[in-house]
Amino acid sequence: MSNSDEARTYIPALKYGKKIYAGDMKDAPAYVIVYAGEATTAGGDATETVTVTGALATDIVFANVQTEGSTPVTLDAVAVTADTVTATFSADPSTDHVWSYMVIRAVTALG
Repeated sequence: MSNSDEARTYIPALKYGKKIYAGDMKDAPAYVIVYAGEATTAGGDATETVTVTGALATDIVFANVQTEGSTPVTLDAVAVTADTVTATFSADPSTDHVWSYMVIRAVTALG
């Protein structure tokens, strides 16, 4: 690593096995995955919330049902706010659906 590399801000992403630096935007992705996980529904309400410490309201979230439970429901919406990912199902999903989420952030927000 050269001295100029040490002064540059590293972006936690790789392109073809090499590090990407903030100054190398032509090589950098527009967004990177910052958090991902899965949760089992708690039931009792159509809304399920997961704490994702560090998530920002300006992030983007994707979600899907990994394992369908015994109660037939659909995942209607997902939202991210500060430290929280919230999924809204079509009805109370009971306690046996597993859903996953992926939170992405614009590279420019990584600073």
